[in-house]
Amino acid sequence: LQCARHPMLAKKAANATFPRQCKEEALLDDFVEISSRFFVNITSHILWYLERGVDATAVVLMRDRSIAHLSKTATICTNANVSRAQNEYANSITQEAIQKLDPSSIVLVSFEGMVSLGLPYLQDVFRQLRIQNSTHVPNFHDANEKYIRTKGST
Repeated sequence: LQCARHPMLAKKAANATFPRQCKEEALLDDFVEISSRFFVNITSHILWYLERGVDATAVVLMRDRSIAHLSKTATICTNANVSRAQNEYANSITQEAIQKLDPSSIVLVSFEGMVSLGLPYLQDVFRQLRIQNSTHVPNFHDANEKYIRTKGST
């Protein structure tokens, strides 16, 4: 849950109180608690917007399967079977979107590709999204290093 003034992680929402101006800004009567983990059906979500004449593109961040599993079981979901099932479900949602949506309505971004190739990769993503004249250059950081043991590493 969040408004522009008070970002709040969903899993902390149960213990949070929100100022009245947040509700007014979001044009809501009240806030609704949401699960800390949920999946959005990319296909139906994009189609809903397109049916209403709104240009919508899903940007899906893809991760290396093994590293994503190690990362998730170390921090988010320590149950390996549940983590694996969640990842498989997320992949099935993405596969459906690739098969059913027009290619201009979905852009797949590889985390590992972006970290490895840096700015040229990001500029290609911007091109696919029709973002012009962006001057934003993020600091690329390989968050995977801690999950990979290579010869010679300690």
